Amino acid sequence: MFVRTLTVRRGQRTYRYLKLVENHTVNGHTVQKTLVNLGNADRWTDERLQQAVATLSSFVGLPWSRLEQVRVGQPRQLGTYLALGQLWDELGMDDIIGRALAGREMEIPVAQYVRAMVFHRLVDPCSKLALHRSMAERMLVPGLDPSDLPLHGYYRSLDYLASVGTGRRTIAIIGDMGELGEASREYHREIGRRVAELGIDCLFAVGEEAAGYIEGARESGGCRECCYHFEDRQAALDAIPDMVRKGDVALVKASRFIKLEELSEALAGQAES
Repeated sequence: MFVRTLTVRRGQRTYRYLKLVENHTVNGHTVQKTLVNLGNADRWTDERLQQAVATLSSFVGLPWSRLEQVRVGQPRQLGTYLALGQLWDELGMDDIIGRALAGREMEIPVAQYVRAMVFHRLVDPCSKLALHRSMAERMLVPGLDPSDLPLHGYYRSLDYLASVGTGRRTIAIIGDMGELGEASREYHREIGRRVAELGIDCLFAVGEEAAGYIEGARESGGCRECCYHFEDRQAALDAIPDMVRKGDVALVKASRFIKLEELSEALAGQAES
């Protein structure tokens, strides 16, 4: 259904008429059927047309807005995650994770967190905080409800470190988290407070913003003895391997731009030797 303008010449004058028409197929051919004759187009000013549309919209109970009143919000990305979700289900990843955690009491839906982190790592690698914001604002992942995945769940790697390190010295080697904006320092302090609450023995903070880890840990009564801040990756590489002892349990975690892979490899090689 659409509006069509019909032009008619009568003598030396030209007239334009408006019609509301719709297409029909007759014997394999498309023909137009006139539904309403609106009369001379010159009588239909823009204002009068808008009034007519508004009246018809209110008659059927539908809101009507002019194009300039329409505002496009932040769209959510679906396509890539839809394909990844299909692959995830075909591989049976939820069942695999469930079997791996059999017999353990988990406070969070681990499989859902792993799904979110794996998908986002493949599409747009970022910090866990940025991932949490993307889940709430930009991502549309089949099978995941952002409200079911609070921010603290993405930090449970620290909890895991504390649980597997019973009887051994635990070390959290944490680098800067990127993409956090003006609230970056406070988010880093939040992680530092969590390190203190878990009773992790040593905290090695790497990067300029990572000083916030130290501040947060001290605010919560931690980071009293084994607590060090390294300004950059190279400073950490030069010092940390000599500070980690045999039998220690260490977690190395940072945003990708810090590039702590070399440090992880150095510690892994040291443990094997």
